[in-house]
Amino acid sequence: AVADACRVSETTLYLAFRNELHRTPNAVRQELQCRAAEDLLRTTELSVEEISDRVGFSSSSYFRKTLRAVTQKTPRQIRSEARLI
Repeated sequence: AVADACRVSETTLYLAFRNELHRTPNAVRQELQCRAAEDLLRTTELSVEEISDRVGFSSSSYFRKTLRAVTQKTPRQIRSEARLI
């Protein structure tokens, strides 16, 4: 959808991401999703499942795995840190 909106091929879009950001479009999307999830974890009492759904993950288990890979923290750790501030 992004490639169509930019009126380029998927290959061209992928190469532009790799050349400019040194990351794939999917990696950038996942980081943005995780940053939004971090904000919700810090500022709301929504369940992990609700947050996972709101930020666009297909399952809460995949969300937890991706969040850990991107932030090196679990949802519980993020919430605990927010309470200390």
